[in-house]
Amino acid sequence: MSRLLLLLPFLIWMSRNAPARHPAELLRPTLLFFGFYLLLIACMGAWARLLARQVTDDTLHRNLRRFNRVMMFARLAVPAWFGAAVYFFSWDAIVKATFPTLAAWPVLTPILLIGTAPAFVAWAGLWWAQFPADLALKEQGVLTQLENDIPVYHPQRLPAYLLTQLRLQLLFTLLPVLLILVVHDVITLAFKLLSRSAQIPETVQAVALFSSTVVVFVIAPELLRRILKTRPLPASDLRNKLQAMCVINGLKYREILLWETNSQMGNAAVMGVLPRVRYILLSDLLLETMTDEQVEAVFAHELGHIVHRHMAWYVVLFLILFCIGAIFEAQITRFAPALPNRDLWVLMGGVVMFIFGFGFVSRRFERQADVFAARTVQMIQTPATLALPMHSFVGRVGARVMAGTLQRVAIINNMPTTSARLRNRRNWPRPSGLIDWLVDNANHWLHGSIATRVQALHTLSTDPAHTTQFDRKMTRLYIALLCTLCLVATWTIRQEM
Repeated sequence: MSRLLLLLPFLIWMSRNAPARHPAELLRPTLLFFGFYLLLIACMGAWARLLARQVTDDTLHRNLRRFNRVMMFARLAVPAWFGAAVYFFSWDAIVKATFPTLAAWPVLTPILLIGTAPAFVAWAGLWWAQFPADLALKEQGVLTQLENDIPVYHPQRLPAYLLTQLRLQLLFTLLPVLLILVVHDVITLAFKLLSRSAQIPETVQAVALFSSTVVVFVIAPELLRRILKTRPLPASDLRNKLQAMCVINGLKYREILLWETNSQMGNAAVMGVLPRVRYILLSDLLLETMTDEQVEAVFAHELGHIVHRHMAWYVVLFLILFCIGAIFEAQITRFAPALPNRDLWVLMGGVVMFIFGFGFVSRRFERQADVFAARTVQMIQTPATLALPMHSFVGRVGARVMAGTLQRVAIINNMPTTSARLRNRRNWPRPSGLIDWLVDNANHWLHGSIATRVQALHTLSTDPAHTTQFDRKMTRLYIALLCTLCLVATWTIRQEM
């Protein structure tokens, strides 16, 4: 979720077009804008350094949970305060007045980078603030790792920690978006020069944005594999098994990559819709701390995303959300033309729809990838099931291996293996239980918690009918996405005519 929050400053900036004002007129709001960020970072940094001194305290985990709960709200406060600065403190007007030449350019990117810089610097400041708390958590997790026969590595120092966060969050999330904007600027600038038109039509703007998004969407894996510092997975028996798994499922890809994280993160990923730019990533810590059986399960999970074409379905979802946003904006313009800060209401509505829509779909895609991995492992571990189709039920062997793999991933990444949602199911209406429920669901917004995913696998393995029901639910979800796209696209086209 934190990576997606990084996109909000861009959306907030582009959603408003205020006239330039002189910075001297807004000196106090500017100081308030920067002062809040400085106070937020200072308070969280002081708290984290206080926790680091309690590394041997039995209450550290409880205190760290409280700290992480507040840190989540601090991260939410960064884009929220930036939005307040833009809409109520006229921060965008100050930037345009300070850099009038850049503001007059017929391109978006330069002034956008300057205007949103305070939010991203504040985000980096929260990484600095969180570092001592993360270090304390890793030091307390050493005993757990030793008990589970997991190698222990020296934690990163602050410069390396900040560089890793910069690569994994800021660059990984923002560079593709910036590349889309740069390509969009090039297309619109070329049109302006060739047509010698003072005003670029909205149709050209829309076509330029759509074209740049498609181009970047296709080539992004080549860019991201270099940002994440990867190299081809060396030849080994394990690589041969993974390649054989791809052959069995008829999957094409460009390369299986070793994701070098300096043994700090155990994770895997798949990037790319087209086979020629499709990469499957396995991190170094994952390979160093898991058995071949568990690595195969993780790899099968990533293959599940490819087999079920989740990337293409995400495109369908984004189109749906885009159309709904256009409809929402048109209805506000029609029924409330005098509404103050209309752009802010449109943006807030779009963000809420995205949070619920994307999270809802993403968690089900992850569950479907888990099911695919459990089925694949079942076939590998039980030769008698090779004659069964890939859409057979989830067996006990596959569920056990995949559940153990998920729990292993949680341990090596210092993640909780139990869920506040499960712990507080009866007590969630109480304030403390409700906050725990909100924090837990925010932390597992895209993937779901390890506890709920493990429980789901074990439930499916108890009765083949459960797997059949799950498959039918996913089929209904895909049908619903297609029908919704047709409906909202038709509505959008009709209201534009």
